[in-house]
Amino acid sequence: MKNSNLVFLIIGVVFLGIMGVTNPSQDKYSRYFVTKINRECNKQGELQSVVCTWIRTIFGENIEKLVDGRTERSNLLLFSVYKTQLIGQSEVTTIGVLDNFITVSKD
Repeated sequence: MKNSNLVFLIIGVVFLGIMGVTNPSQDKYSRYFVTKINRECNKQGELQSVVCTWIRTIFGENIEKLVDGRTERSNLLLFSVYKTQLIGQSEVTTIGVLDNFITVSKD
């Protein structure tokens, strides 16, 4: 095996190891999702802001638990796919990789 091939192999193995170690947990996802909801609520108009305040008042600290209970995680070792059921048939699909989250679809 050439030295350059060995270097690429080592870099690839290290990168895959880093991906595996930085695969975000369900708890991190729940905190991310709540932060995203809060950000969206702050951008909305007055009516939506009232609704968001009402939701925060009712659920308080339990918003993360609510999100956690409505989320299905598929752990694929190097990354995870999270599917969160919203009201009705709406669903948000997010990929967690390298300790970050990328929302890929909102139904």
